[in-house]
Amino acid sequence: DMPGLGECDIAAAGMMSEGRDLGDSGIWSKSYITVKRSLLIRHRDINVLKEPQNFSGKKIVVTPESAAHIDAIERYQPYGAIIIPIVPSQNEIVNQILNGEIDAFGEGNVSNEFLAEEFADNNGSQPFALTDIHEMSFVEELCFAVRSFDKRLIGNLNKFINVYFA
Repeated sequence: DMPGLGECDIAAAGMMSEGRDLGDSGIWSKSYITVKRSLLIRHRDINVLKEPQNFSGKKIVVTPESAAHIDAIERYQPYGAIIIPIVPSQNEIVNQILNGEIDAFGEGNVSNEFLAEEFADNNGSQPFALTDIHEMSFVEELCFAVRSFDKRLIGNLNKFINVYFA
């Protein structure tokens, strides 16, 4: 929310505008992406872990108080999944999945796609896969927070979004 405080011109880090007021000096851009929820799992589990009921007794790590956390509680916990809201680091989570300490990492599809690609080996072998890709009950759209001192900035940013993200 730094643009609303006049400390930067544009801020972005996967931010939803829903319910967040930027004050008089900040404004939200158009949405540039709609996030879907997903689980990052071991590739070898892709035929077994396909839908929520397959996660009975499985450990799913999520970022505390995040949309992924809410989704995991609503979607997987009723089927007996163990939700762990602790993320020491993405590298640690990746290692825990590979070592079998946990079964899945709940994140947005873009973040999990990045992790799956980032940790492919030199031969292109994919140790990870995404499963149960879905939208939440509320649409999760990401926007940029923009300082509103110059209306050309938000206008040009929204034009850019229309061209490259529409």
